[in-house]
Amino acid sequence: MNNDEMFFLCMLSGAEEILGIKNPIQGLSEQEIKEKWDIISKGLYEKEILCNDESGEVCICEEYSKTASAISFPDTAFVCSEQDGEPSFVYIRGSVYLHLIHQEQLEIKSFENREDFIEFLNQKFMLTASDSDIYIELTMEEMERAVELLVEGKLPEISEDFELIEGSQEDLKSALDIFVNGKDSRDFAAYKQNQETPVSTLFRTIKTEAGTWLFKICNGSVKIFRCNPDKVLVELLNF
Repeated sequence: MNNDEMFFLCMLSGAEEILGIKNPIQGLSEQEIKEKWDIISKGLYEKEILCNDESGEVCICEEYSKTASAISFPDTAFVCSEQDGEPSFVYIRGSVYLHLIHQEQLEIKSFENREDFIEFLNQKFMLTASDSDIYIELTMEEMERAVELLVEGKLPEISEDFELIEGSQEDLKSALDIFVNGKDSRDFAAYKQNQETPVSTLFRTIKTEAGTWLFKICNGSVKIFRCNPDKVLVELLNF
């Protein structure tokens, strides 16, 4: 399936804004939109993705209807940076789990069960076992100041300037050094738009020999974790 076909399936599902699907009708006239829909709908009918019910209403076949609904109205969605510069997308809606990549055609992988999906998330976000649990929370201003001190080579001042409620000063120094210098990292954003008050959060995971660090940036604070994958996934899925 290509981008334009999925766009129109999402529109038929009632979507107004679609994360991860490019809008092929932006800037087109009403007549041009009609002509494009005629071409795409003909192909969707030929593929038996679309049909008409007894009353003549347009219907999407069940498999594609679930996919279009999950992309249009996800409970949670992730936008993940990839090495080729083209982001990939993860959608969760109820028990429907999808991973979408833009190639010449859309590559959409659906996961049969939650266990397979969790295994995929562990690989996608590079989650590995930790030899000990670490939790640190800073304000954005504190994080920016701490990174500035580290870059300037003023490590002693980090201990003097920050009073941590949880986590040690050595943990903070390790976390900051990994945040600035860690090479094996993955950046992604998470969204919960299918609710009264939409929420977005930025994440970075950094893989190290001692385990994967998670940096969670939301509502003016930075939460830093190093713990086992099951605990990290709780933070990823319940932000």
